[in-house]
Amino acid sequence: LEFRRVLFRSLNDDARAHLREVLEYLESTGIEYELDNRVVGSEHVYDQTIFEIHQVHDDGSTHAVAHGGRMNVLSRKAFKQHVDSAGIVITCEV
Repeated sequence: LEFRRVLFRSLNDDARAHLREVLEYLESTGIEYELDNRVVGSEHVYDQTIFEIHQVHDDGSTHAVAHGGRMNVLSRKAFKQHVDSAGIVITCEV
């Protein structure tokens, strides 16, 4: 809970409103989430939202099976216009 307060205080008004909207959506749909200050993404690729999805094993251990984020700035550079976009990388064991 303390990290959440620090996080919200560190964001500008637009970023704070966006994060609040994302969290409200997750809560309204019953999707469990955890804010984690160790999740990082390239500032040249992702903007606003980054995420990891973890598989929880029977013994309580976890491992990341996917990660990604919003990519609006990158897509604007590529397409020369605003295009809402997101990317996800899914890890599969073969």
